[in-house]
Amino acid sequence: MVRPAAWIKRPFKAKHDNSNLVVLFLHRRQSQQTGIMLEGEELTMSTKGPFAKLRSLNFVGRTPEVDAFVLALDSVQRHDEHRIINWFAPGGYGKSTLRRKLEEYVEKSKAASICALDFEHDRHRSHVEWLLRIRERFGKDKRIDFSTFDFVFARYFALTRPDEDVREAYPRIFANGSSPIVEDLFSWADEGLGVLIGGASTILPGLNLLYKYGSRLKGALADWWRTKSVKEQLEGIDDVEAAELENALPSILAYDIQRSQTKKDRPRIVLFLDAYEVVSGSGRMIARNPYDSWFRNLVELLPGCLVVIFGREPLRWGFYNKLFLDVIDSRRLPEINVTASAELLEHYDVTDPAIRSKIILSCQGIPYALILAGEYYLSLAQTTANPPLELFGNTPDEVVDRFIDHLNENSINEIRLASYPQLLEEQLFQEIYEGFFGGSALPDWNRLSQSSLMSPHVPGFFTMMPVLKAEIQSREKKFNPDIFRKIHEFLSQVSLNKAEAKRKEGDLRYALAYVRSAIYSLPSDLDSGNSAVPLKLELAKIQIGRGNLMSAHRTLEQIADSTTSSTSVCTEKLQKKATGYLGVLNVLKGNLSTAEILLERARNAEEVDLYLRSNMFLSIWQAKIRSLQGCSNEAEVMLRSLCSQAKAKKYWDLYGKAMIALGHSLFERDEYHEAATHFQAALKAADQTERADLDIEAKTGHALCLLKLGQQKNAGYLIVKAMTRAQQGGLRLLRANAMVAYADILVSRDQEEEAVRILQHASKEAQSCGYMITCAQIQKRLKQLHVLPDKPSNERIRTDRLGTDRENPWRRF
Repeated sequence: MVRPAAWIKRPFKAKHDNSNLVVLFLHRRQSQQTGIMLEGEELTMSTKGPFAKLRSLNFVGRTPEVDAFVLALDSVQRHDEHRIINWFAPGGYGKSTLRRKLEEYVEKSKAASICALDFEHDRHRSHVEWLLRIRERFGKDKRIDFSTFDFVFARYFALTRPDEDVREAYPRIFANGSSPIVEDLFSWADEGLGVLIGGASTILPGLNLLYKYGSRLKGALADWWRTKSVKEQLEGIDDVEAAELENALPSILAYDIQRSQTKKDRPRIVLFLDAYEVVSGSGRMIARNPYDSWFRNLVELLPGCLVVIFGREPLRWGFYNKLFLDVIDSRRLPEINVTASAELLEHYDVTDPAIRSKIILSCQGIPYALILAGEYYLSLAQTTANPPLELFGNTPDEVVDRFIDHLNENSINEIRLASYPQLLEEQLFQEIYEGFFGGSALPDWNRLSQSSLMSPHVPGFFTMMPVLKAEIQSREKKFNPDIFRKIHEFLSQVSLNKAEAKRKEGDLRYALAYVRSAIYSLPSDLDSGNSAVPLKLELAKIQIGRGNLMSAHRTLEQIADSTTSSTSVCTEKLQKKATGYLGVLNVLKGNLSTAEILLERARNAEEVDLYLRSNMFLSIWQAKIRSLQGCSNEAEVMLRSLCSQAKAKKYWDLYGKAMIALGHSLFERDEYHEAATHFQAALKAADQTERADLDIEAKTGHALCLLKLGQQKNAGYLIVKAMTRAQQGGLRLLRANAMVAYADILVSRDQEEEAVRILQHASKEAQSCGYMITCAQIQKRLKQLHVLPDKPSNERIRTDRLGTDRENPWRRF
């Protein structure tokens, strides 16, 4: 069972460098990117901190986002049309900065009436107070008449706070003539008409009161009271309790806004909701916050209003109401590019090219990380003329703190585990979570995979942001070393098992990816040691099968370097295996003398079970060398002996390889019937071991035998199956050999031009892999067809592909 990580609730600490210089990082509550903070009800420029002026300049690289907003604002929106833009990104990506700049643009251009709710600062407000905030900001536009809302709220206030004066409680909204209907209610109370305001009477403001004294209303209020829909909205208000009134307040507010949208000079209305993760159900303070549904219902009541929502996760309102599926434009706020990053650092006078490049590389385009690095540079520049390069390039802790802010413990545990794998999929995530967090809350894969912290890689697989991943892994290693090691070892074994399964299936593309993932998943202290050698051997084997001979050679050299200093029996065995695969590489490259030396060096003198499989594998390749050198009788004797040994030991994979090699030797001696029998035996071994490489090799050899025996149709059927499976699995050597066999079938059908095309394509494939033995076989066949390998005799013969769709022989069967 994993306990909560020690770093989750770390207190803020000032940082110090190696010279004991204080690094001036501000608390994240004071370090918003632009320095604009909410103080009371007004937006003001914060003057706190030495970098506040600089932070007002930190809006760079967001031109596409501004253009998208301006387009949505300027285009015509019907009064019954919903329009919602949702920008989501992790903390520190500049969502609040973007919101402030868009708000500033609208205010300067006077293009619309705006209201911005910042839940980061207003998190402790009730939804009634949020409604009043909307009422206040939109009420500044005289074209929006909130008389209905003000009247209903006055009744609600009188019921819930009878001993208080609504004008004193909310002076910005209801005092000094800001609300004409409330002013009239107070005037009626002063005249002794029995209106309850501040506990002065026993009669509440209601519909009956309006019917009785509505004739006293003048001007716009008189027009308001004469409106039929107003009476319909207030119908029954005298009979409801305070709780019912509270639930009705959003619809009453929306009604007043909607009335303004039906006018000829209707105002453009923009509602900004910032830091929406606080109320969307992922909050650390209030998990599954009910305010999300409240705001969703409010926005549904506001057609004709442009709603712009900023948060850390994409809105999932469509799950609750299909109306939102077509009206929400969700956009992930990306990292800023290199040019914008450099422009931002210019504000902090980071002129040293080396330091600037290192900061940009380490910050990965995250604005908050760039700002912290710039402030760090300025603080050092105040005490030293040339800050050293090595002090820069690390991920600031504050960036990760911003990422995990507002997350509850379960969400943080999910992110911790998601930082371990190189590629994350649902099944693997569930296995890790159940294995290391068993007994706790069930993980939410959908929430994690759709999180702004994760990016889709290939269908079904996701990766975590590199900056966040590196920092969380660093903290996990420091605070939870035992768990860190166990999870990495578990992931390495899981990836290795999947690689082996894919290799048996013949899908070397995925096998290669899984082996690399297994090496990546090893703990850092094992990656550079001998524990990684078996994994690297598997990697080299797959690279050989894929045709990446140069990569395989480098991998095998790394193994040799890492095992040189060790003298253990296990390490010696691994070293000999690596030497043996180097010998196999040289066979494929055509360096037979070097290969013979390496294969002999890789053999173990003790013929015990520990080494028997390895020695048999080496003997098969030594027999192939003998056959290539013209010693076919000696090779045949060796292979027959190996077949008997492998069958006795039930090493069916080695048995299949030996039978295939023996079949090719018999084929060269024109013993086609016996060779076909050996290839059929190899096919049975391939079925037993479920090895795709054995299946492809055996089918290729068997097809050649059938061709010589006059069974062209069966031969073509087998060879096309072999080619298709080799192509699907990325087995380039086996594919090239199968193409050579298919060319022989085409020649027997008098389709020499297509045969030449196939051979030239196979030659290109073999040359790119370095398979010189196969290249020699192809050149021999091309010469037999009177075609020079380097200079094709027919201009229509193309080496870049197999031909058009009509001529492609792969599609004939």
